[in-house]
Amino acid sequence: MSYHRFSNLGQKFNSDLTGKVMNGVFDSDLTDMKCNCNKASTLEDGKCMYDGLCRRSMVVYECKCITTNKSYIGKTQCHLKTRTKQHIYDVWKIIESGRTKFGPNWYGSGGYAGADAFSKHFANLCRECKSSNEVSAKMKMLMIPTILWQGDRIRCMKSSRTLQCKICMVERKEILSRFRTNRSEVINDNSDIFSSCKCNSRFHKFSRKVTLTLMKRLTQKKANSTRHSKQKRKKRFSFSLTSPRTCAQVSPVSPDMSIMSPDISLMSPPTGRPPTLYDTNIPLAGFPYRSPTTNPTNLEYAQVRQYLDLMPTLEV
Repeated sequence: MSYHRFSNLGQKFNSDLTGKVMNGVFDSDLTDMKCNCNKASTLEDGKCMYDGLCRRSMVVYECKCITTNKSYIGKTQCHLKTRTKQHIYDVWKIIESGRTKFGPNWYGSGGYAGADAFSKHFANLCRECKSSNEVSAKMKMLMIPTILWQGDRIRCMKSSRTLQCKICMVERKEILSRFRTNRSEVINDNSDIFSSCKCNSRFHKFSRKVTLTLMKRLTQKKANSTRHSKQKRKKRFSFSLTSPRTCAQVSPVSPDMSIMSPDISLMSPPTGRPPTLYDTNIPLAGFPYRSPTTNPTNLEYAQVRQYLDLMPTLEV
């Protein structure tokens, strides 16, 4: 326990319980799907440029430039293909903005505010392109995207927008390890390490994988309970008609009665005759009229008991 990541036993039990409850539960929003690339997004040989992993989400990826042999490390919460399309769009926006503001001899970000290290690097290689379609066609020949790490969407979303964001920390560790190995082969700059977390936190659409064990639990018949808790509770709070002091048998009282009824006696045990109706009305108490019943309630029993205890003092 002293070397466990949790500081006390309660946290350890809570973690075990969370793991059991969330077993088989996943987020159905942006789940991993099969490749759906068409002719516009596939390579010349008809294969997917992502090796069939284009619709994987919550990943840390690497985009390697074939011309310069440099790599860009990035992260995304959406599908990988969606993120690379955003990169390609930023490349074209830099080219378009640079030509508009600085002419054909533009450089750097070209005055585009949304430029990052990836778009600036590949925009310099695609500066001769005249349209966004030419940029996307050339990027297929220049870029090789691969997935380095993929995390669980629910667990990664818990730490988003914090200093301990899971996917951001994996990306930074990969960039720093590349910096130590060979800084010249990395396209990323220092802003990718020291910038704040930009991951979005969303509501989950929970679903559950139906396993054989879960299917048996859902389809099996529920066994009847043998505890009979309702019957025990009924016996506990019901009256025993065989006890002589359980309830008082009071003579019938009309709703407008204004004097005490002198004919009051304790209840005697039943002897095979039909059930006796017991009048629980108390004279001069101011309660509304109650019809006689065979099974008085606890409140009626207490009121009659208190009235019987006060009878000697009232007679005096």
